[in-house]
Amino acid sequence: MSETFQLPSILDLLAAEGLKDKVVSILDGGESLVLDASEVSRITTPCVQILIAASTELQANHNDLKLAASSQVFEDAMRDLGFENFLNSWRASDE
Repeated sequence: MSETFQLPSILDLLAAEGLKDKVVSILDGGESLVLDASEVSRITTPCVQILIAASTELQANHNDLKLAASSQVFEDAMRDLGFENFLNSWRASDE
């Protein structure tokens, strides 16, 4: 079973704690996570780090993180920070 999480449009330092809390609650449920990042218009490193940590934790528990949709801003941020491999694996896990 998986839960789809619509990421907010602004994922900056102020949004990081709320993002972490939401992700932790999903992780505590033992489910896979499907992200909809189509509305993301700004994302900063702390929020990317939370998503990377969530992906790693999910994988360790035999679940996965999938990407249902993503904005160009989201994709560019992942690439700029050197996380294109995560971006590609999140897409591939949905095939």
